[in-house]
Amino acid sequence: MKVLEAIKNSSYDSFGIRRTCADEDYKVGDIARNSFYWDVENDLSTYQTEPEEAEGTSARAILFDDMDSDEGNLEVIKKTIERFKKEYPCCLPEEKFVVLGSDRVEYDINDGDIIMEDAEVLYIF
Repeated sequence: MKVLEAIKNSSYDSFGIRRTCADEDYKVGDIARNSFYWDVENDLSTYQTEPEEAEGTSARAILFDDMDSDEGNLEVIKKTIERFKKEYPCCLPEEKFVVLGSDRVEYDINDGDIIMEDAEVLYIF
C-alpha cells in the first residue's frame, strides 16, 4: 500500500518500474541514471557494443485504469513486475525493483517500455 501512497503523493503523470543493475543503489528521491539503447541486431545493450545513451531511464510502464482503485492498482503493479521478470530474466543474485515517476516520457521500441527523462525514484521494493 505504501507504493500507492508514494505514487499518489507525487506530482508526476507517468510511472514505470525498473529492475536496478548491480551497480545502482538508489534512495527514494534520487534521479535514476540514463539507460543505454538496445542493440536490436545483437540483442544486447549498446553499453556492451557501441555505447549510445538514451535521453532518460528505461522502465516498464505502469498503466493504471483508475487511480481510485487501490486493490486494482496494486494488482497492476504486481502484474507489471511479473511481466518484467518473465520477459527479462535476471542473472543477479538479488534483484531490486524501483518505481519511477516522470512528466517527460517517450515510448520505446519494445511494447510497454518507456524512456523516462529525469526519472525520480518514488519507491523501492
